[in-house]
Amino acid sequence: MKQGQVLEISWLLLVLLIAFEPWLTRKNVIFGVVFSQNEFWTASYLKKLRWLYFGLICLVGIMINFSVQSFGSAINLIIIGLPLILLLGIIAFGVFHRLVWRWQEQQPTNHLQTKKRVTVDLKELVTNQLSPWWLGFLLVMPLLAGYLAVTNYQVLPASLPIHYSLNGPDSWLPKQRACWLILANQVLLAVTFIVTGYLTRQAASVHGSPQATPGYYHFRRSIYFFMIFAGLMSQIILLTPLLKVNHLTTWLNFLGLFSLPLLIGLPLLFFWLFIRRKKPHGPIIDDNSNWIWGMIYYNRNDPAIFVQKRSGLGFTFNMAHQLSWVYLIAFLGLITILGVLAN
Repeated sequence: MKQGQVLEISWLLLVLLIAFEPWLTRKNVIFGVVFSQNEFWTASYLKKLRWLYFGLICLVGIMINFSVQSFGSAINLIIIGLPLILLLGIIAFGVFHRLVWRWQEQQPTNHLQTKKRVTVDLKELVTNQLSPWWLGFLLVMPLLAGYLAVTNYQVLPASLPIHYSLNGPDSWLPKQRACWLILANQVLLAVTFIVTGYLTRQAASVHGSPQATPGYYHFRRSIYFFMIFAGLMSQIILLTPLLKVNHLTTWLNFLGLFSLPLLIGLPLLFFWLFIRRKKPHGPIIDDNSNWIWGMIYYNRNDPAIFVQKRSGLGFTFNMAHQLSWVYLIAFLGLITILGVLAN
């Protein structure tokens, strides 16, 4: 498969993922607005809004596809098209969020939706808090990388690959510099996934009774272990140049074909098992005012750094806390450092 075809398929998947955003949520959340019961999901007005959003994103995605490619190669889909479709998705979601919120305010008051505190069983929170010792698996690869760098150094080729394309390695560095770069990246990856995993394992906010957010603990647990798996896969790929492997390209292609479907499919599977197919019921806190555009969470009274996203998979920051900004800036700084080291 050629690079252009891969980019076009990736673009198509990205557009579909953004278009399906209203469906990647619990049945009592619509465009980031929480409802007391999942029956609101079938309201005709809300159905129309969901399909209107879907059609709008798909139509603009097709227009961007043809417009960008008519002025250049398929790579422009990523360079130019990606920021455009992401910006459009954010703006459109925010507009539809306001429409749904306005519609909700016109509905009769439901006592199952309250702005008061909802009692949560703290014992259940403690029981479902995950052990940080699982994160120790992410320390194995940096230690193994250091061992391989020392024991295999004499037999490794003069130049080691540091970047791979669809056809195999396409960028190399002298052995000494490449070894240090690989070891530094291993440590940075381990630290990033350990810190992220530790923060997400803690008792994040539960906005209502467990019945109002069914499957929450199981979903959080599955995402926690998924992050460990993703970290290990990244470290294994990074470890490959230090191995005495004759067919490096074949090994990397096999590893990529094995890991990519899992990295894409597992979060979707967890979401369907523990979130989408559940039927929420019981009282839930009306905290819609804490969600800016239905996507950005800002609540000073919530001690959690990470909370489950209203729409989409995984978690998002509570931007009311300074630590969230520190972590976000550190993450962007990490990406910059990795880019500088690679060059």
